Amino acid sequence: VDAFFLDSDGTLLLSLGTDTTITGFGAVDDADILRFTPTQLGPTTAGSFAIVLDGSDVGLDTLGEDIDAIGRSADGRLFVSTANTWSVPGLSGSASDLILFTAATLGDVTAGSWSMYFDGSDVGLGDGANTLYENVDAAWLDAATGDLYLATNGDFSAGGVTGGDEDIYLFTDTTLGETTTGSWWRYFDG
Repeated sequence: VDAFFLDSDGTLLLSLGTDTTITGFGAVDDADILRFTPTQLGPTTAGSFAIVLDGSDVGLDTLGEDIDAIGRSADGRLFVSTANTWSVPGLSGSASDLILFTAATLGDVTAGSWSMYFDGSDVGLGDGANTLYENVDAAWLDAATGDLYLATNGDFSAGGVTGGDEDIYLFTDTTLGETTTGSWWRYFDG
């Protein structure tokens, strides 16, 4: 598991770090999102899997488009980040971005459209010496405030804030989307 989100109903949204086959479920790509509905958690975990987003159905179909962060926008839509550069119909970007999925259908046959949710390069991510390391690999939105909490897989330097992969950064936006602006704060110094 290289990305997860605890949904409000107690289910877990998961994405895996590599393509794999889950016994009793089948093949899963690293660009897919699964829903795990637990009947028991802890040392003896039990429950069932279902596909939420089939990445290859909606353009996440090349090497490096591994989903490594999952979240939900304030209105409940999924947003993701990928481990490397990505290209979906009508849009492309880097691992420092979050892209928002507006679903027409979810599940085994996924359809919908993507839009830019957070353009990391607009606010100093993925530039300079840290291009490969400012991959957003964890993200959570505080729906009450609109603040984004992000972590990167390496050293971080943006908006006058620096740190490492063990830290969590708070981004307070002025605008989100194609033109992202706002301020950075270090929230947690690991």
